Amino acid sequence: MASEDRSREKVAEIIRRLDPERMAVFGSDLALLYQDVVDSIMVRLTEVSDGDALAAVIADEFRQEFGYDGVELDIEADVEEVEALPVIFKYSEAELDEIYSADKFRAVAIEVWAAVHGG
Repeated sequence: MASEDRSREKVAEIIRRLDPERMAVFGSDLALLYQDVVDSIMVRLTEVSDGDALAAVIADEFRQEFGYDGVELDIEADVEEVEALPVIFKYSEAELDEIYSADKFRAVAIEVWAAVHGG
């Protein structure tokens, strides 16, 4: 358990330091902001056997947590509410695929892999 806690803290520190969503500029509490992503990544570590697979998992978790698509934010939302959202929150699936591609999370994955596997 202690080893798992140490690994989790290492992963959390890496993600906070690299700040993939660039939230530090807004004064965000990165520990709180990234907590769910870190928890999900830790659970999914058993799914991966190499850094490339880990990059895909990390990208997927960030997309699930931060990949806003104005159309899917709230199925019950009034059309005016969706149209009133800032443009930043309206992405097509293709745009989300690009924003959250595994390649963009490769540096995070390399560091996380090394931290978790001692490499």
